[in-house]
Amino acid sequence: MEIRLRVAAADQQEAVRLTQDLGGWLAEDRDVGLYAEVRRQTVRGTEDRGAMSGALVEWISLVTTSGFSAVNLAYAHRSFRMSQPRSRRTVPVVIEVGQVRIEVEDGSPETTARIVRALEAGGDQALPDAGAADTAGAQDPGHGGAP
Repeated sequence: MEIRLRVAAADQQEAVRLTQDLGGWLAEDRDVGLYAEVRRQTVRGTEDRGAMSGALVEWISLVTTSGFSAVNLAYAHRSFRMSQPRSRRTVPVVIEVGQVRIEVEDGSPETTARIVRALEAGGDQALPDAGAADTAGAQDPGHGGAP
């Protein structure tokens, strides 16, 4: 399964830096890094993907292996948020898996559960090519029912 994540801060430089920090955090997390190959991707964004058309967008790609747990990724996301200064704890993080795309803005227990549901719903679906797909029709299983 491939999972993509990025921080969607308003300031592009901050978004890139925080996305890279998140990638490093996930790679070092013993419950995520052991079961996922963490890669950086820079792709041309589209308005549908939450970036201005033509702007370069930094993503973290996780290619998971057997033993990977959606719960562990959700907790690693929460831990990463809590490690940040208060002013950065509500910066949106976009998570895509399969045809499911969610944006989360905190590390609450509700958000953690939402991430797990999204990862489980997106499961083994093929992720469209970065920067070229329209995911506007995909549903967030935490907001609007299961896909």
